[in-house]
Amino acid sequence: TIMKTTIKTMALAAIMMLMPLMARAAEHLLDGMPKSDNIERIFISKTMLRLAGSMVGGGSGVPADIIRSLNYMEVYDIDSKGEVKKAMKAVDEAVKKHDMEIMTEVQDDKNEVMIYGTLSDDEKTVTKLIIVNKDKNDAQVIAMEGKIDIKKVMDMAEKQKSKAKKDDDEGVDTKAVAPADSISLK
Repeated sequence: TIMKTTIKTMALAAIMMLMPLMARAAEHLLDGMPKSDNIERIFISKTMLRLAGSMVGGGSGVPADIIRSLNYMEVYDIDSKGEVKKAMKAVDEAVKKHDMEIMTEVQDDKNEVMIYGTLSDDEKTVTKLIIVNKDKNDAQVIAMEGKIDIKKVMDMAEKQKSKAKKDDDEGVDTKAVAPADSISLK
């Protein structure tokens, strides 16, 4: 029984030492996002993303290999002016905490779109990405982590930009905020 007690103690000690690592692995970019009835959150796991990546058709606009390269994706829809301010504070905190840089910022009379990211050491992939689309009263925020190939993202953005221009030229009413709005989650 001394041997069993020793093994149990060692196993418990090993688990206790690994706890901080397990907690870190469960951390997401926007863990500081406020909880509210006016903030809808959708979490998509790596398994679901891999499944979606294998089923993606031509209509989504997002190449399957980009989807499969993600560890997870979180999508937030914020429907209140007061909550937008709180959510943007959480985004700012995440950008600072994860040493992210502004990659793109686009503003017009009504909307502001910002894309924050963290480049890998070889500068060929983005490892963390936050996309914000907001106006005065509401916002959408998408956060994702993985190994996202920059060239593939730029190619996708160009295709979305061309599609948006074509739709605009044809008078089609769109919210062309590529690549974030190209994923339908509702």
